[in-house]
Amino acid sequence: MNAIYTAASGLEAYRQWLGTIGSNLAGANSPGYLATTDQFAAFPPVMVGRTGSPGAPPIAQLGSTSWGVATVPAIDNPASGLGLMSTGRMLDVAVAGPGFLTVATATGRAYTKDGRLFLDGRGTLVTGQGDRVLSTTGAPIHLGPGAVSVASDGTITQNGAVVARLALVNLSGALTSQAGNLYTGTVGPSPTSQIVQGALNQSGVSLTQSATAMIQAETAYQGLSTMVTEEATRWSQAAKLGVMA
Repeated sequence: MNAIYTAASGLEAYRQWLGTIGSNLAGANSPGYLATTDQFAAFPPVMVGRTGSPGAPPIAQLGSTSWGVATVPAIDNPASGLGLMSTGRMLDVAVAGPGFLTVATATGRAYTKDGRLFLDGRGTLVTGQGDRVLSTTGAPIHLGPGAVSVASDGTITQNGAVVARLALVNLSGALTSQAGNLYTGTVGPSPTSQIVQGALNQSGVSLTQSATAMIQAETAYQGLSTMVTEEATRWSQAAKLGVMA
């Protein structure tokens, strides 16, 4: 039965990997999107016991090779940041370096490298999802009519007066993603990051790598599917002959 367990776990792992690849491809044209990479890991050893027999000694220990593999997803967070593309739009800002913009969402603070910014009906600087962009003081940023200048340190000037400074942070540790290209993680200062006005961060997805990974995952999935079918047929034939091996 080990072969079936191993193949079945592999099927699930490659199914999850294909799902991750699909999500990455969906975000390939989304500014500031961070790709997710699946790592394969063996299941930990487990003890097998008798059901309905409390206190009975374990029957045996099954090693990780008995159960196959699982996927462990991780969000790629390139320390050097993402590539930049020029847009010429006044309220588009890219972060050159590892930094993230700070925004206020309905569930708390989150961080993004998607610098497509807008003004809502009250003149508040927001993301495309309507989340308020925060300044270094932790307050939302309000702008009036007229041209806006954003310096490399994030200082926003309008009509010759300094309005606010964009709050830039670094994220470390395991990142958690949210809808709208938002991320959370361990927050720290970002002294080396700079703002580039009239530009956006590119997506972190490589179409070439994603296409190659999809071919690999589909090939492996098909191979494991065949293995499960053949193993099930073998067990069925063995059962009919009264031989289980």
